[in-house]
Amino acid sequence: MIRVQFEQGKSAFSQELRHRVQAYLETRPLSPIPKLLASMIILVILTLFYLLLQKHSRAVVFMELTLLGFFLFLGGTHVLHEGTHGNLSRRPAVNRAFVMLYEWIACFSADQYRLRHLSLHHAQPNVGQLDNDLHAKNLLRFSPAFPHSPHHRFQFIYAPFLYSLGIIQIAWIEDMKRLFTSKLAGRAHTPWQPREILKQVSMKLAHFVVFLGIPLTLYPTSLVLLAYLYVYMIGSLGIALIFQVTHVNTRVEFPSVDETLRIKKDWYEHQIATAINYAPESWPVLFLTGGVNLQIEHHLFPSVSFLELPRLRLIVKQTALEYQIPYHECSSFSQALSEHFKFLKLLGVSAR
Repeated sequence: MIRVQFEQGKSAFSQELRHRVQAYLETRPLSPIPKLLASMIILVILTLFYLLLQKHSRAVVFMELTLLGFFLFLGGTHVLHEGTHGNLSRRPAVNRAFVMLYEWIACFSADQYRLRHLSLHHAQPNVGQLDNDLHAKNLLRFSPAFPHSPHHRFQFIYAPFLYSLGIIQIAWIEDMKRLFTSKLAGRAHTPWQPREILKQVSMKLAHFVVFLGIPLTLYPTSLVLLAYLYVYMIGSLGIALIFQVTHVNTRVEFPSVDETLRIKKDWYEHQIATAINYAPESWPVLFLTGGVNLQIEHHLFPSVSFLELPRLRLIVKQTALEYQIPYHECSSFSQALSEHFKFLKLLGVSAR
């Protein structure tokens, strides 16, 4: 798999930043709160699913479906995302167990997510066409590195609809296709082993049997499929929006690379230049997004629990100021959302 090369940790800024953050983290034990939150979210999702198998009024069913979609969204950040980064427990087996539970619930291949999120996104965010999170099959244009098409001028209008289909599209189409092509971001990676293929397919079958098969024995097919689509559209839209605004934005950089695949910038400075924070002082937003709103600090120190990110933000921001490193923030989620769609509109009308 192709990787770009940075001036890894050679700048005075990165050395000082690592020193300050390490000094702070040495005094902080791992909080049990993220693991408790992840457990609660899984429990609520399974409870809501059980309640939906009972007979209720339409109003109650609609409320339960809406809540299920909302907690599916919370699980995407607090369970899948935090668990993939190993932030729920110091024991890798515990993190894997949580991630597998969410994989079963969302039908989202955890192995493939880990590969594309850690190896292709975190390693080289916003770099040319190497960041898998910027690939959208030409339906959307997230970066100047991708070719422009006439329909992109309307992408700021139809993007939310496509965002809402993200989980279903990845789970039932992209995961299966990548399972047998072994390609990410248009490039080949090490082929999946038979046992890995069996595991991923088995998880999808387990999801189908429980979350579609059981309801189909109780309710008409059309109602089950509509309910399934509604729940996963809510979860997918929420997950897509809180992540996309942090990297596809008017304030961030989209570095290009030549055939040498080298970027003449320190890795730490690159992470700051290609992300923004939003609502940085809001604890409700921090808990709703699982720390995704403090994206700069998360990218710099991805193995740190989201609860520590507010304090790390003060350290990173102050150090960046001292070394005159641009540091971008939006005061609220609505501002970040506005700039995200403004950027989609700009990319849609301009081929640059």
